[in-house]
Amino acid sequence: FPGFNGKSVIINAKTETVLEKKMFKESTSQRRCVITAKGFYEWDKSKNKIFFQNKEGNTVFIAGIYQKYKEDNRFVVLTTKANESMRPVHDRMPLVLKEEMIFEWLTDYEAAREILQYEPPFLKREAEYEQKRFEFI
Repeated sequence: FPGFNGKSVIINAKTETVLEKKMFKESTSQRRCVITAKGFYEWDKSKNKIFFQNKEGNTVFIAGIYQKYKEDNRFVVLTTKANESMRPVHDRMPLVLKEEMIFEWLTDYEAAREILQYEPPFLKREAEYEQKRFEFI
């Protein structure tokens, strides 16, 4: 979404406040979407890049909302409190949906309100590499 100053962009929104914030409220009620991906990356406190995907390695379905901006549709990823699989890396994570939740997320506002409180499934994580730190003795 376009940022407040018109120059920056907003890439995610917290599920806990998305129904209250003026910027997201209408999109949450009328323009929900699903972002599909093989997985996603998050960086830990040591700046290691960690890849997350579902345990089966299939498509990850991430809850989002969108709005029209000029000639384009713009979306944000909805984030929630980290579950057990994400917590060692970061305190938040995308709201990952189970495939059977997609239809309700897209079509049923009351179900979507409940889904906003849902804890995502456990994800598999792997580091492509581990950064080394040098300490001077």
